Amino acid sequence: MKVTIIKILFTFWVLLTVIIVNSSGFSQNSIGTALSNYTPTNAVVLNPANMANAKTWLDINVVGFGSYTNNNDVFISNNNLISLIRGKYSADVYYDRRRMPIRLYNHDFVAGPGATWNKGDNAIGLSINGRSYTGLQELPASFRPLIENGVKDNFQFNKDFDGKNIRIATLNFAEIKASYSRTFYKMDKNLFTAGISLKKFYSIA
Repeated sequence: MKVTIIKILFTFWVLLTVIIVNSSGFSQNSIGTALSNYTPTNAVVLNPANMANAKTWLDINVVGFGSYTNNNDVFISNNNLISLIRGKYSADVYYDRRRMPIRLYNHDFVAGPGATWNKGDNAIGLSINGRSYTGLQELPASFRPLIENGVKDNFQFNKDFDGKNIRIATLNFAEIKASYSRTFYKMDKNLFTAGISLKKFYSIA
């Protein structure tokens, strides 16, 4: 009876998570590595409890970095992971002129030295990371010629551009993080874990 209740609660939690993420989410952004049981130094970024379910007893990260950009204006058409691996991809850049105003989101990160150690039901981790977030909104369509052609065209000289509604925000910081997690319930293939992280943030101008 207890196992059935646990399975029902777990199924409900998964469905609720999928509904919430699907209603406001975008395409993959490090999801595969961030949720992997074989890379707990990455998984701890989203949830420190993931360390307790790691398949490795020791995971060491020396350095890593990545960048993710999402926008509603510039795109490369008809490309996928398989075509990139085979080297058969299009490098032609296209602009979606139907979209206005223009919006952009960028996330850059540097994963510094870090390690996790898993022993029995307990796991601990220590890591150093740097992150940068930038959001741009309400960029008028009148700026599109500048984006597409730069300032090389003469018709753009001595021309006024109205940018009073443009909104841009950026957040840059480094962090030192210590984490702990524990598996406090196991039955068959079901388990419950909990974790906590303590961070020290350093602002980067």
